Amino acid sequence: MHARITKGLAVFAAVAAALSISVASAGPAAAVDSVVVCRNTHFDDCIVAGGWVTDPLKNLGSGARFQDSISSIVNMSGSRMCFWEHNGFQGQYIRLDTGQQLADLGASGFNDRISSWKAC
Repeated sequence: MHARITKGLAVFAAVAAALSISVASAGPAAAVDSVVVCRNTHFDDCIVAGGWVTDPLKNLGSGARFQDSISSIVNMSGSRMCFWEHNGFQGQYIRLDTGQQLADLGASGFNDRISSWKAC
């Protein structure tokens, strides 16, 4: 599932609330399947993506512009997620626990470096 989010934190909050309702009704398997990745800091220009992406150019289709251009992220899955700097879960990575968010990846040295992610 990919949903386009374009208007910052207020829109993000509304989408997150809607997804929480649909995830709860879909059962535990669906809860492990969503992260929010944003091209800008503070959750602007985002998409809701699946729980694992090996290569944004292939896995996100129109979201290919997210390759090495992610500046904020939210883990809405039911698992700890790892975000790697290279495709195919290679190189350095950062971990986010369930529900954790980073509004500015520059603070962690990971701005515009994420290329793949999955539960870890």
